[in-house]
Amino acid sequence: MNKFLVRYSRLVKGNFQDDLLEQVEVVKKHIEYIKKLDRKGAISLCGLFPNNDAILIINAKSYDEVESYLSKDPIIIKKYYEFTIEEFMEANEDNNWLLDDL
Repeated sequence: MNKFLVRYSRLVKGNFQDDLLEQVEVVKKHIEYIKKLDRKGAISLCGLFPNNDAILIINAKSYDEVESYLSKDPIIIKKYYEFTIEEFMEANEDNNWLLDDL
């Protein structure tokens, strides 16, 4: 399983003109969706930055699988956020902090 860093960036000119109740509902649906991905083991980490951008570390077989997950996220569907995806190698004791790959 590969790891992918996803950065959600808030779209200032996106659909933030919608009423506040709709925004709250979309965020609730987004959180439920993230919980669903977490229950299936796809999320390693998620969190917010002070500016309300966010990150996810997703476990997936491919970039396309990550894109598929994100394309179903309500906060992306409503164009409240856009995203970037970067595959990365996690360094830890199990892989000798990537020293064996040098």
